[in-house]
Amino acid sequence: MYTFDDFNNRSTLTAAGTDTYTVAYSYDKNNRLLEDTKTSTDETAKTLYFYDPNGNQIGRSMETLQARRTRKAFRRQRRLLLTKKAGIMD
Repeated sequence: MYTFDDFNNRSTLTAAGTDTYTVAYSYDKNNRLLEDTKTSTDETAKTLYFYDPNGNQIGRSMETLQARRTRKAFRRQRRLLLTKKAGIMD
């Protein structure tokens, strides 16, 4: 089920079933999506959206709002490939 704001932007999404969750959306004054926050029974994840001065989306960043964990991945030569901290990859 969806709800919408006064500018017809999606405000919330609620899904029920085997995977029950809610997504809340936030927009700027130009109706560009700034963030969405997905909340389920076992996790909360936030995605932030970034724009250039012309209003084009240039990136996004997702983080899970759980206990702080760091994961590291290595190649066979023991070189660091990536670091993942609380849902953010470096």
